[in-house]
Amino acid sequence: MKKLILVVSLLSPVSLVMGQGLREQMANEVCACLQEKKLSEIKDKEEATLIAGLCIIGVYEKHQEEANKEFGITSFDEEGGEKFGTELGLAMARICPEQIVKLGMMDQESEENSKPQTTVFSGSVTTVDVSDFVSLQLKGADGKTTKCYWLEYFSGSDDFVQDPKRLKGKKVRIETSEVEVYLPSAKGYYKINQIVSLEIQ
Repeated sequence: MKKLILVVSLLSPVSLVMGQGLREQMANEVCACLQEKKLSEIKDKEEATLIAGLCIIGVYEKHQEEANKEFGITSFDEEGGEKFGTELGLAMARICPEQIVKLGMMDQESEENSKPQTTVFSGSVTTVDVSDFVSLQLKGADGKTTKCYWLEYFSGSDDFVQDPKRLKGKKVRIETSEVEVYLPSAKGYYKINQIVSLEIQ
């Protein structure tokens, strides 16, 4: 938790002119550690976060007593760690800005990659299978068929809750996300297209 607090704090978009002293000395030491560990060459965000956290904690422990006084904290708990990381990060931004940018970019990429990817299919519903879950067979203009599953509430589902089979024959635009589920009949895990939204065209 402490390592994550510090690394996140370092990404704070704040600028401040820092004077010479303990903060700049500690910032220099952390930057040197990150350079020694070749942070700029690391592609994995978790590994980069771990290395950054270890460098910061190592420098803090080396100067613990003086650092507590300098940063106005009494311990390295969540509140103290956040304050320490934010203020140290300001000094680091002047000394090794490329390292801060590297962590920031990796954090942004991680958020983007964590967002579910969706795919849109358009066509006519040729089959509606109602069992434990509802599945729709969709035929596109190119003649290709796609099976989409209704597993939970989605935008546009309210009109067909009572009778899903009314969708048969309708031209629709379906947005789906790919999910992995266990299919007892097939005795294995398979990726399926889960309906995220449905719009009648």
